[in-house]
Amino acid sequence: MTGHTDYGRCESPLLGNREFAPTSPGHSGCAQRRSSPHPVAVLGGGDFARSLARRLLTAGHPVVVGSRLPSAAAALFPPQVEVTTREGAAGGTAHLVLVAVPREHFNTLLPLADSLRGKVVVDVSNRDRRGATGPSNAEMLAEILPEARVVKAFNTLSAWSLQHGPRDASRHVPVCSDCMEAKAEDVIHPFIMKQRSEFYRIPVELVNKTLPVVALVLLSLVYLPGVLAAVQQLRYRTKRRRFAPWLDSWLRSRKQLGLLSFFFAALHAIYSLALPLRRSYRYGLLNEAVHMVHKRIDTIWNDESVWRMEIYISLGIMAFGLLALLAVTSLPSVSAALNWREFTFIQSQLGCVALTVSTLHALMFGWKRAFEPQRYHFYMPPLFLLALPLPIGTLLGRLILQVPCLQRRLQRIRRGWEDDRHTQSIQDYNELTSIL
Repeated sequence: MTGHTDYGRCESPLLGNREFAPTSPGHSGCAQRRSSPHPVAVLGGGDFARSLARRLLTAGHPVVVGSRLPSAAAALFPPQVEVTTREGAAGGTAHLVLVAVPREHFNTLLPLADSLRGKVVVDVSNRDRRGATGPSNAEMLAEILPEARVVKAFNTLSAWSLQHGPRDASRHVPVCSDCMEAKAEDVIHPFIMKQRSEFYRIPVELVNKTLPVVALVLLSLVYLPGVLAAVQQLRYRTKRRRFAPWLDSWLRSRKQLGLLSFFFAALHAIYSLALPLRRSYRYGLLNEAVHMVHKRIDTIWNDESVWRMEIYISLGIMAFGLLALLAVTSLPSVSAALNWREFTFIQSQLGCVALTVSTLHALMFGWKRAFEPQRYHFYMPPLFLLALPLPIGTLLGRLILQVPCLQRRLQRIRRGWEDDRHTQSIQDYNELTSIL
């Protein structure tokens, strides 16, 4: 690290699964990444080192801690952490080394200069305010370790915030380095969980994951107010009681919500068809074929995956077709050609079928992923799980209303039947009004 600095931002206090490859001896530039997994080394045994080790374990990284007194420090770290000497941690297979050592003890790292050659060394320390003049901590560390790629990060976080997880930790972490490749490899982002940068997925894949969620939630919002209205009618045993203003406005907006649902579902279908057209998709197929050749694998056919994908696509096509039918029949020119019974059957009965098929489409996409711990990155559930509670709750509500005793009573209420107590209250109210 020399005179100028460059700052970057990241969106999570957790390290993504990044790996770093050392440069060849005598090469001071930025190295290429390696795809094989390597542990992350932490030099130090203080509070910040312990918090970093726990956070790295939570993110799925193997951790090696280098301490001057490994036998005494081993009891302070989780049992999954390998505690060894500083020389052992720096000279191991870890290509990312976090230095949680105060500035006044940087001179103890001089014997590790050869072991840290070409590796990414992250300085997390803050210098004493009384000594604010002179080179920064990272610049001083770069002078001590001239062959290492020094990066400054994590100094805006406390050990407490790291230990208490993403809900309390700061989400913005400045990253500073002269080596752009080393700085990019140190960026923490919840979307990147593999050994290579996957930011290219954001324009197509990430958007295509949010579109069906929005479409499914909007479709649920079309039929949920009908369930709430039926509950109110059953409770008060009349259809003459006015709905609350928010429920009345919601009922009047169902057509617009349905059209928006169809719009996002159409975008989802277009994006899904465009997925195989991307160059990254073709590169992925070629890489997979090369790996199969190297590993001498004849076939990767999996009956379960094949059947799941076939059913998933079939349900998606059916759901999109039903949504298209609902959208077309909601047009004034088409709805005017239908009688009330036909219009109600399409919008109510087939609409519930569309919601059911769409929910099954999402469930088939999730399959067993909801029960796999590795899918819950940073303690957050997968995206498809966030979209399921509302449609499932709406469908359960409509299913309960189909119970014969409730269905018969609701039909009688909607045909004009009222409870005698409610009729008497209306008569008393009319008499009181006439007297006043």
